[in-house]
Amino acid sequence: MTKDTYLSEKNPRKNNQIEYKHQLFALYCLKNNTLYLSNLQKKDKIAGFLNEVLQKDVVIKNYYKSINDFSIGLKRLKNIAFVTKWDLFSEPNGIFDVISDSFGLDATEQLHIKADFGGKTIADIGKKLLSNIKKQSDNKQIENVVVCGYDDNDIEMSLDINNYVELIKIDVEPEADSYLYNDSDVKNALIDELRRLNVQGT
Repeated sequence: MTKDTYLSEKNPRKNNQIEYKHQLFALYCLKNNTLYLSNLQKKDKIAGFLNEVLQKDVVIKNYYKSINDFSIGLKRLKNIAFVTKWDLFSEPNGIFDVISDSFGLDATEQLHIKADFGGKTIADIGKKLLSNIKKQSDNKQIENVVVCGYDDNDIEMSLDINNYVELIKIDVEPEADSYLYNDSDVKNALIDELRRLNVQGT
């Protein structure tokens, strides 16, 4: 059936030709180790394909775009990394003083801290923990916060508190004769949009 006339026509394709109903696009950025998919529901199929081609175990991890989504999946805590800076509200005799006194230096401007928890189970307090971390981040007490842990299947998951990965929309029109999207057009439009959003590595 044609789009314009709504009349049935003979299929121009032969029996051994594929008739596409859905297209799947994937783009992998080597610099930031990020895979962009047009359909997240096909993530397992892509992983299976890569397993077969590379002859290696491939796991595609989700980026979570909300703390709530992340906290639901987080069962065990691996580590929390963040930067804290000295300011007028820093506690007297706190960690900045300890560092300065220990090494005989003037006041330290900022500390990069990575706290390891060794996979501690936090299923019951995960949401509260992440809420407290987000609050401290919003109050500028800590910056560049990344939380790593594991889900029920022991798959590692991570959340950058200030940099959620959102749905990226691109404006591409299908080709008139086939109603399919041209792969080069999709690739170029995605790269242009990532550059516009200042995504590292594009």
